[in-house]
Amino acid sequence: MLRLNLGDLLTWQDEEYLVVAARPQAAMLRRLADNDTVWVDVASLADEITVADRPEPVDHTEDLSLTATVSKADLETARWWVEHLNEVTFGVPDPDAPGAVPRPGYGPGTSKQSREALKVSELSAAGYKASVRSLQRKQQQYERNGVHGLIDRRTLTGGNGTPGVEDRILEAVLAVLAATRNDSTVSVSTLIDKTRVHLAQRYQGEDVVLPSDRTMRRVFAAYDRRGLATGKATTRRSEANRHDRGPRPVAATTPGQYVEIDSTPINVMALLSDGTPGRVHLTVAMDVATRSILAFDIVPSGASGVEHADLLGRMLRPRASRVDAPEDMRLDRARDLPSAAMAAADERQIGAVAVPYIVPETITTDRGKDYLSETFISACRHFGISVIPSPPHSPTYKGHIERLMGTIETSWMQKLPGYVGNSVSNRGRVIDHASLLTIRELRESFEEWWVRVYQRTPHSELRDRDLPARCYSPNQMYSALFDAGAGIPVPIDQATFISLMRPYARTIQNDGIHIDNLTYWHDELVGLRKLTPPTKDGKWVIRKDPYDPDRVWVQHPESGEWLECVSESYRRDIYPFASALRLLRNTPQAQATLADEWSAEQLARTADAARAGRRKKTKKAEKAHAVLARREADTEPRPTRISAPEPAASETSEHTRDDFAVVRATDRFWND
Repeated sequence: MLRLNLGDLLTWQDEEYLVVAARPQAAMLRRLADNDTVWVDVASLADEITVADRPEPVDHTEDLSLTATVSKADLETARWWVEHLNEVTFGVPDPDAPGAVPRPGYGPGTSKQSREALKVSELSAAGYKASVRSLQRKQQQYERNGVHGLIDRRTLTGGNGTPGVEDRILEAVLAVLAATRNDSTVSVSTLIDKTRVHLAQRYQGEDVVLPSDRTMRRVFAAYDRRGLATGKATTRRSEANRHDRGPRPVAATTPGQYVEIDSTPINVMALLSDGTPGRVHLTVAMDVATRSILAFDIVPSGASGVEHADLLGRMLRPRASRVDAPEDMRLDRARDLPSAAMAAADERQIGAVAVPYIVPETITTDRGKDYLSETFISACRHFGISVIPSPPHSPTYKGHIERLMGTIETSWMQKLPGYVGNSVSNRGRVIDHASLLTIRELRESFEEWWVRVYQRTPHSELRDRDLPARCYSPNQMYSALFDAGAGIPVPIDQATFISLMRPYARTIQNDGIHIDNLTYWHDELVGLRKLTPPTKDGKWVIRKDPYDPDRVWVQHPESGEWLECVSESYRRDIYPFASALRLLRNTPQAQATLADEWSAEQLARTADAARAGRRKKTKKAEKAHAVLARREADTEPRPTRISAPEPAASETSEHTRDDFAVVRATDRFWND
């Protein structure tokens, strides 16, 4: 019968393997090509395995094959036990040493039982827990497996310290652990029951006996060392979805070499266009080399590929400063940026916001449909920008932008009114809706924080190797790397920038163009109403910048010129009473249904009057009908007409004067 020992080199299926664990009937083989391990049944593969020539047998104390899996301390402990066991068996620690003299109590004439008792007493006096039975057990293990038998198997690496269970049970345990990836978290006893069911279904008719629950718990603990099977299900799924190659290190040396972009709903309530509070979404693009924010976008609902294409257009075009912006937000006032060189490289940066202007070369995104849309991909391809989607379920692939979102949470969101916390457990009970900001005010607030705070704050990842204790701000790092990768102007004109904006299909009315409850007007719209729109549905394609709600653009079909249409609300904002309109923002909205309520009230009053008149007529008719009904009833006597009495007789009555009698028509007191 073939027997494989620890450290044997063999050939199986034309590949070389090394025996890393050996049992009487099975062995674990490690393939030398890729270090993959597999358990094999030695008896069934005896004819297929070819064992290389084994070296000459060496002393058990010098079993070098153990050094691959056993620590040096464990090996020294095993060799220490060998000396004591040899002294119990042979009387001396090393029977091969010439001139060895036994100690008192171990010399010739002493029995093995007395030597065992003496050894136990010596070990106990030295502080070791030992008994005659444990000493005999170690002696048997040493005689059977050499020094390897004296190693504490719980300390072995590579899974060799697991309890000795049958290979079929071990295979079932691994299958159950692999199946818990997407299941709900259960207890270890339930996992043991699942193992029992797995064995019954896989080995039908075979008697596979599970060890005790205590042993099975040790097996599950050995192969689930991080406790994922009985831990949180979310953590278990995250660990299972993590790719084997680990996080991708990004070493960006020039600005724009790697740009990461991500979207998330912000934890701040804002006033939407209809005046109701709601959550908005923030999209940020960040340069890895300088940790600078290149552009951002705040939209009411989830961003789409069109919004991302518009964001790309604002990255490729310097951001003009607002008229009412603070002076330190202008590029010509920035001392930590090469403003003169930036303006010389691109004239559009004159009067721009004091932020770095970086043209991206590669953009890393997640696998959202908005980023993988044809609109965003084609826009990047048009400007020669590569798009790298991150692997599924791997947020660490673009860890820089993920960390930036945390900075935005703590440094910007928590300072705004309407902050709701990053979780339900951290959310307050009352939110002051009267102090909420509009979407436009949120954009202005984020732009001010971006220019005045973030770009000028030292970043912990921006350091010099010669001065590692000092951190630099994103603006300072951009200034240092400006010569290596200057902001080269991109040939994007006003028409191209407008074409990247979000399109709206609208008709031109008499008073202008209606978008989001605002009306936009241009004098040329009068002539456009007489022309046929270039689309099939009879509507014009209107372009609108989400950061500029005051104007929209429509392209003239004949000249190709983009007509800038200004909203009536923008003109009204310069009126003297414009500040009073802002004060009305926190007041209750006027009721637009007053006319409907008044009409309903009047119609109800008219209906009630008509109903009362009908009710009066109905009662009168019912009374007359009751009188007629009583007259026509058979049980009520009907009155008859009274006939005129007959004339009195001329003869004198026989009765006296004082007597009287009732005269009827049938009674005759006189003779005919």
